[in-house]
Amino acid sequence: MVSKRFASITHLHIYAIINTIIKYRYHLKGTTTLKILDVGCGNGLLLSTLLKELPLKNSGISFELYGLDVNDSHVQEPGYFNKTISLLQSAAPQIAWENNLKLITSNDQWPFEDGYFDLIFSNQVLEHVFNQQFFLKEIQRTMKEDGYSFHLYPLRHYLYEGHLLIPFVHKFRNWTSTYFWIKWASYLRIGTYKKNKQNGLVNSIQEYAEKHADYLTYQVNYQTLKEINVTAKQCRLKCSFDFTYPYYKQKVRSILRVPIMEEYKKKDIRSSANSFCFIFLKYVSGITLVLRKNDSF
Repeated sequence: MVSKRFASITHLHIYAIINTIIKYRYHLKGTTTLKILDVGCGNGLLLSTLLKELPLKNSGISFELYGLDVNDSHVQEPGYFNKTISLLQSAAPQIAWENNLKLITSNDQWPFEDGYFDLIFSNQVLEHVFNQQFFLKEIQRTMKEDGYSFHLYPLRHYLYEGHLLIPFVHKFRNWTSTYFWIKWASYLRIGTYKKNKQNGLVNSIQEYAEKHADYLTYQVNYQTLKEINVTAKQCRLKCSFDFTYPYYKQKVRSILRVPIMEEYKKKDIRSSANSFCFIFLKYVSGITLVLRKNDSF
């Protein structure tokens, strides 16, 4: 079970990564202020958690938190961003959130200066981004030279699609095959059809299959390991998957009701064990993509 301080394992994982980077990178450099961007900040709950928790763990460092989201994803309910602003204003009224929170379209350049952020992260966002090259270019542009960017999301390799809870459904390359697999999986009581029917969201399996085949066509864009590596290189970003293994350690500890890890070990920043485990973990669920732009050559 996740600590009551965090809404999910992913929120805890992001918090632990930030603490680890601060301890082993920024404290050593004498950094006193960090600018952090949550891309795809949604309802603002993760930002509000970080706003509360980070200063308690990292004395001597001040945090400037920013959020960015898009208004054309067709996923969020109308007016959700006003609720996001209200939530964060109630949590920290001294911060001018109307300046720190930005709502744009998917094709807009991010409204931040070049080299502005120390840390940029996203949580379950990249699988919904269709122009991933543009997304990574904006990370490269707005991140400081020695900055750090990390993103928790699933690659195409994973076996069990996390939105529909149907195995392999995201691997089909055409709409018709996707539709029929959703339909027959639903007949076999696999996936979320029963829940959707109980909540009055659909009236039949056929309606559910068509609606969610459309969802997989228009709302998600799973990338393979090779594809994200190529895109990162084109954007002059170093691509790795550090912190993927610790994410699963957090999951196991939660299941076993072992105390949470609020930071990871120094070796987790760059671990050969993590690289080995990633070979298998990318098939299980989410991975942690790490992007950096500093060039030592």
